Amino acid sequence: MKNVQDAKQVQISAIQVPDKYRRRGNVVEDDKLRQSIERTGIQQPLVLSYIGDGKYVLIDGYRRLEVAKYLRLKDVPCVIDTVPRGVAPEDYRDRMRFILDEHRQDLFPTQRATLIKTLKKNFDMNNRQVGEYLGVDAVTIGNWLMVDSYIPEVARAVDGGVLTQHAARIFDGMTERGQRKLWQLHHNELAETSAKKIHRTLREKYHPKDYPELYQQPEKVINQLERKQGKRRSAKRRPIITKAKKETLSNDIELKDAELRDAKKDLNQYKLEITLAARIIRAIMQNDKLRSLIPPVELEEFRRFAEIY
Repeated sequence: MKNVQDAKQVQISAIQVPDKYRRRGNVVEDDKLRQSIERTGIQQPLVLSYIGDGKYVLIDGYRRLEVAKYLRLKDVPCVIDTVPRGVAPEDYRDRMRFILDEHRQDLFPTQRATLIKTLKKNFDMNNRQVGEYLGVDAVTIGNWLMVDSYIPEVARAVDGGVLTQHAARIFDGMTERGQRKLWQLHHNELAETSAKKIHRTLREKYHPKDYPELYQQPEKVINQLERKQGKRRSAKRRPIITKAKKETLSNDIELKDAELRDAKKDLNQYKLEITLAARIIRAIMQNDKLRSLIPPVELEEFRRFAEIY
């Protein structure tokens, strides 16, 4: 049984938040999140569990939910998770919460691949569904999983930062023998040369037409290479930029730089004001006498501000 439904809008009033899932962020990060949501909306859906009667329990996305409340949004995009039969709902939600928290850590690429495989195996999910949970697309999930198909020497090099994941893509689709041959002969080049350049050089040197034994599906790799070559041939030439145009662009860049510097100054001042205001509002909310002097409508605003900042 698939556990994840496609993202949909859910009324904020229908979402319950367990106390153990409430988190206090820092002022700077919460302010960045608020500005991002104001500009482009919530890009990563919240994760909810349906509990019946039109009500949901939050699994992931507390800070996004609180900012949405602060901005007076009525609904938010959510991915709805269904608890499998025979599993205790709270235990299941805690387990999902743990997996999502693990994803946010600074994992090695091989650890991240293991985490994704755990999600797919334990919850019967495909790449698209895992991507909805982790906030990326299915292609990215597929790319992250590729490290699991590399020989140990290559996987260790990727984990250690000796080899970028982009550069390691040269091993995609190769047999164990093919990977070992390339690694033994070219590991220094792979670590030192730009990924795009080394990919082209090694694919030409060990083309699947000449070395089919190095590839799991040589015909498939040949077709991919031919499509890429066709795109390169059909790519448009860069337009010629005149001297006058360059001067205009240069002036525009200088103007944008000045505007950016002014915006950074304003942002720093804004952060300082938020920090000072947060201290005052927290003090007011902790004092019964002062809190009683605030009108009910504004008190709710104070409460939301204190929770976010």
